[in-house]
Amino acid sequence: LPIWLFERLFTRVLKPWYAQPKWEEVSLYHDHTPLRLFPKLLEVAERELHVSADAAEFDCPELGCRLPNPFHFLKYEYPRRATRTRLWYTAICHGDLNLQNVLVDERDNLYVIDFSETRPRNAVSDFARLEPILKFEMTRLETDEDLQQLLRFEEGLTSVTRLDEPPPLIYGGDDPMVARAHAGIAYLRRCADRATLFEQDIVPYWLALLEWTYSVVCYAQLSSRRKRYAACSAALICRSIQQLEQAG
Repeated sequence: LPIWLFERLFTRVLKPWYAQPKWEEVSLYHDHTPLRLFPKLLEVAERELHVSADAAEFDCPELGCRLPNPFHFLKYEYPRRATRTRLWYTAICHGDLNLQNVLVDERDNLYVIDFSETRPRNAVSDFARLEPILKFEMTRLETDEDLQQLLRFEEGLTSVTRLDEPPPLIYGGDDPMVARAHAGIAYLRRCADRATLFEQDIVPYWLALLEWTYSVVCYAQLSSRRKRYAACSAALICRSIQQLEQAG
């Protein structure tokens, strides 16, 4: 997906939706649970990835470390935090902004369709929704080496501590689509930063991103390696949330 398309989508088509964000109380863990659309997610993760939601951590030999188990976080921390509210910006968001819902004609005119999920929500939701598409659908993942390099890439993406901080590109592989995905992700995060009037807290973005990262595990058309990539990505995001909580 070229950057010009993102720019046209957000600055010409959808800009009025995000131009007047509202500062109000939101329940981010309640709003962003993936279990609403994928109620069997935890069972699928255990069956296909052999990761039990009852273990607090799991091994990540690709990175040579143990990571927080994202399915444990989903099973136990999301319910515990579901009633926790905070002040954050909301805006009208599409709710399911993916490539199937953005049409381009022969003159490069853009059309957005399917507004069944459109409503006021966390103002960064649409931007975070597109990030997993760039990572999980457009990059090459054929070997264990590909997976290891993509998880290094994920370490860079999740290393930032503020929404306005550009994510470093850490990647030692030879897939040119990774650099293109990185450029798209950096652009999406800049848009999210502007939509929230330059608020720096990145946790609302992490939670919106987690919602659609978890769901990859349930996509039947994807390989087990691709699902493993999503699970480890979710783990790195959970680790970043925990580190920010410990620091702050």
